[in-house]
Amino acid sequence: MEEELAVCERQGRYTRLYHRYGQTDVRENLDAILRQTGRMQYCHQSFLVDPARIFRLRRGECQVRMPDGSLMIVPVSKNHSEKLVKALYGQRNFTEIP
Repeated sequence: MEEELAVCERQGRYTRLYHRYGQTDVRENLDAILRQTGRMQYCHQSFLVDPARIFRLRRGECQVRMPDGSLMIVPVSKNHSEKLVKALYGQRNFTEIP
């Protein structure tokens, strides 16, 4: 299911996983999900994102192409933006907007 996972959002005690089949709430925290998947990256303290699914990156947010073809806007914090940009550098399917 890792390749179908697009975004993980922490919501209180639960983490909402956005994937090919919709959404699923699990009790795992983001650090545990990050250890289980090799592809996900922090973009905010409450969000993990698959860098391969990022379509557009701008200051404070990114657009993620979901498995169903729609776009989801996800916040990007200053603390995580530099590492996220480094993860995106080799990819051609996104646009960085200052």
